[in-house]
Amino acid sequence: MKSYLIECAEINYFTIEVDAESMDEAAEKARANVNSYDVIDEYVSEWDINEIRELDEGGCAI
Repeated sequence: MKSYLIECAEINYFTIEVDAESMDEAAEKARANVNSYDVIDEYVSEWDINEIRELDEGGCAI
């Protein structure tokens, strides 16, 4: 049996909770450091295969 490296891409959606005085401030805080907030909800809406490469016997892409 052969082995393949399959590169995929996906679109992720997620919801975070940000404490702020206004929607503008909340957006600014999210843009400044989105990864510092806890993710409340997350899902993948679609994905696709970008590239497929066969591996040789040594495990290197052909």
